[in-house]
Amino acid sequence: MPDKPEIGKLRVLHELQNQFDVRAVKSTLESQLSNEDQRRINRFIAGFKIEGWFQWIFSALPWAMLIHGLDQHQLPFTSKEQYQVPDFLVIVETTALTREPLLVEVKRVADPKATLRIQDSQFALCENYAATLGIPLVFAIYWEKVMGWTLNTPDSFERRASTRKLPMTSAFELDCSLILGGVSYLVTQSLTRVSRFDENDVSESSVRHQEYGRLVSDVAVQGGNRIEMTTLESAAIDSMLRMKKRSVKRSDNGDTEIVESPDGNYLLKLSSWITHHQTIFNTTPTEEHFNVSAHVITDLMTKLDCPLLHMFPLGRSGGLKQLERSFMTSANANMVTKRRQD
Repeated sequence: MPDKPEIGKLRVLHELQNQFDVRAVKSTLESQLSNEDQRRINRFIAGFKIEGWFQWIFSALPWAMLIHGLDQHQLPFTSKEQYQVPDFLVIVETTALTREPLLVEVKRVADPKATLRIQDSQFALCENYAATLGIPLVFAIYWEKVMGWTLNTPDSFERRASTRKLPMTSAFELDCSLILGGVSYLVTQSLTRVSRFDENDVSESSVRHQEYGRLVSDVAVQGGNRIEMTTLESAAIDSMLRMKKRSVKRSDNGDTEIVESPDGNYLLKLSSWITHHQTIFNTTPTEEHFNVSAHVITDLMTKLDCPLLHMFPLGRSGGLKQLERSFMTSANANMVTKRRQD
């Protein structure tokens, strides 16, 4: 049986790599880990990275007032036989405009897996901690296969012998991220995108098509709304929608006009859209970058008048009913979202 990982050392190494150039001493630092930890370091570093993404993405949602990382260094050591401290404490603004706490344990499901499995013993330790404090617990799950997030209550999981199991399809069906302001947007095929390119324009540009040249203008049209999109807004469309060409018009002077629309109707979760938007850019993610993505997406959807949807699996389980009672009053949901976005 492998030794238990030295989480503290692994986390310090992750933080050092984020804050400093440690290439000269990286091998020396890693050599001070156990042989087992050296073999699994990449898996743990990937998990720590996703915890950072959770903080940055969900702090950009409208109802998350505070996301506080919990120090998981537990004393006395024997407390680990009864409790496991979750990753975060979140202070949530409810739709009644009160503040309530929420505990969050972050999990990553690596591609190509489509099911999260957690040892029942670990699961129970997190539940014990939450029950002792009287604070609801949810699991924030990053599904690498689709680059999407869900928030799920413990009773969304199936019990299989010594394992708790949650398939990706069930996780999205029972997603409760609305309690943090995880709204969705409906983007339909009625959206039209008109992009103009100039193959003769050799001036520097961050957007250039391999065949058609420099992007001169990019316009989104929805109903009576016509929006001249910025580069970041164009990237929001590219990151989440598969577009189908309706026409391509090329002129003798090197100009090209492409008219596109979505290949179907899309229901897009804001947290997942922020994630996709960030991955387009070859930059190191930061809180500021994720905040910018959130504002770019919500502003674009507002300007195009795309429907904003509050989706919650009402009454599907005892845990979901508890969250509904604690955090949500449906009549106030739209008002709170608008107030926070303003």
